[in-house]
Amino acid sequence: MDQGELLLDGKAYQPVKARDAFNDGVSFVAQELSLLPTLTVAENIGLRHFPRNGASIDRKQLNYRAAKLLKNVGLDWISPDTLTAKLNLSEQQLVEIAKALSTGQDRGSHKLLLLDEPTAALTETQANHLHQIIRDLAKNGASIVYISHRLEDVLQVSDQVSILRDGEVIITEPASKLSVKDMITHMSGREAEDYSISTNSDQGDISVDIQKASTSNLVEPISLQCMQGEILGIAGLAGSGRTELLNAIYGIDPLVSGKILCRHRDNEMIEIHSPGQAVNAGIGYLAEERKTQGILSGLPISVNISLPALGRISSPTGLINFKKERQKTENLIQDLAIKCHNPEQTIESLSGGNQQKVLLGRWLFKDSHIFLLDEPTRGIDVGAKNRIYQKLHQLRNQGKCLIVVSSELEELMNTCDRIAVMSNRKLVSTFSRRKWSQDEILEAAFSEYNQERTSPESV
Repeated sequence: MDQGELLLDGKAYQPVKARDAFNDGVSFVAQELSLLPTLTVAENIGLRHFPRNGASIDRKQLNYRAAKLLKNVGLDWISPDTLTAKLNLSEQQLVEIAKALSTGQDRGSHKLLLLDEPTAALTETQANHLHQIIRDLAKNGASIVYISHRLEDVLQVSDQVSILRDGEVIITEPASKLSVKDMITHMSGREAEDYSISTNSDQGDISVDIQKASTSNLVEPISLQCMQGEILGIAGLAGSGRTELLNAIYGIDPLVSGKILCRHRDNEMIEIHSPGQAVNAGIGYLAEERKTQGILSGLPISVNISLPALGRISSPTGLINFKKERQKTENLIQDLAIKCHNPEQTIESLSGGNQQKVLLGRWLFKDSHIFLLDEPTRGIDVGAKNRIYQKLHQLRNQGKCLIVVSSELEELMNTCDRIAVMSNRKLVSTFSRRKWSQDEILEAAFSEYNQERTSPESV
């Protein structure tokens, strides 16, 4: 701290490192996951305090403790011996929460639990289960600090709400006295705005043409098109094949059969076989997990933005024009309202929302004309969301092709011209604006799953 004091249970509290906090009964779930993918689920959960059997780790006790915590967070179908790298993002998020709960398991109770965007990667069903865990912990005497940009969740789970803007507490009120609209107004400093997008009637030629394409992750052939000047949403349950479809378009997952044609910069349709080819053709990909698949940690904003387009700011001999790089970066910082000190600030020092805007700026810097966006507003505040919605609208009206995956059905219905629905890794339905309803989309999303599924989830 630069100044002031921290009190825990009325006593001075000055942790020097994370271990001090754990020893005092404080546990933390960060917005960016801290799991080690090469360790098992049990090893990640028990990492802060391994049970011992003499000089060795007590594997039996380790797995027993992990199994109890996995059941508590709703992952009882996952074996503690599973490698963490094999889990999807929502499952990893729940393992991260189980890891935080393990501190209370070791001590017998929790004193303070800090949760930063704990539901950002979770489905509605998973989020509701977590909220019940939080209520139970509070009833047993734990204090919970719950940070989230899913405002309905905040009102649902909190007793008291504090709203921050630009690093200052603007208001603290009982949750019962606030509405979502009130919270947006306090967060942004102005009345809540509606950024729902109307249908674009001025669409151009086919920009992405998926022709009976299948991969090792998408066995059922898929045929789908996206036009110039169109935003195509991809809906479905977690694990339904949404991300796998984007990976196929971008050339990450090789095709087993069929073709994926994308319009090149020279207006010719070409087959995509690799990410490098996709980038050269003008395709930009905003991945779901920005920490491991997006940002270049330790490097400045300018490098993170300019990376795929160094040829645009380099001399014929390959020397980078740093003045040109900085100027273009500053223009994008202003355009996207990225809150930072300067282009040389390291990207990990930015908030999650501003990191996301930097990654979107990367493909604007490259002047991409096809955008593949996987959960583009995950874990970011309402102001950053609205800025991204505005930019998507502008890009579409400029004739760009955008394919957007989102777990928030309302977001897709507000921003997309069409919505394609994946169910159990199959494309089952496509809906046009004004010809869809939430019930119809949900019904399609569940259509390929049987009632005995062991991990029920919602869109």
